Amino acid sequence: MSDLVVATSVKHLHHRPKHIAYPELYHLPAGIISHGGGAQWALKSYKAMVNDTIANALETIQCRVIPFDSEWNTGISLPISKIEETDSIFPVQKYDWNFIRQKLEEYIEIVLREAL
Repeated sequence: MSDLVVATSVKHLHHRPKHIAYPELYHLPAGIISHGGGAQWALKSYKAMVNDTIANALETIQCRVIPFDSEWNTGISLPISKIEETDSIFPVQKYDWNFIRQKLEEYIEIVLREAL
């Protein structure tokens, strides 16, 4: 099947007649967790570029994306707390693991509550 046919099929999946069986993914709950950015503006940028894009793809095949809250309606994005330059060409990324654990626990609880 060509990419165009697949893309068209996925795009129009929600227009199928009601008597045709729904795909296995219909209404499947999905939580989206992205990673990146440190400042608030960067996190919002990751939401727009990553979370919203993934949510759009999942909703196209009729999955149900679970929001974190009204602002983060397509999941969460976990920040980098600090970037340190070193002698390496790659900077060292530092994380606030307690914050990440708390945010993950909150979102996982929301997703599970919606899924069950």
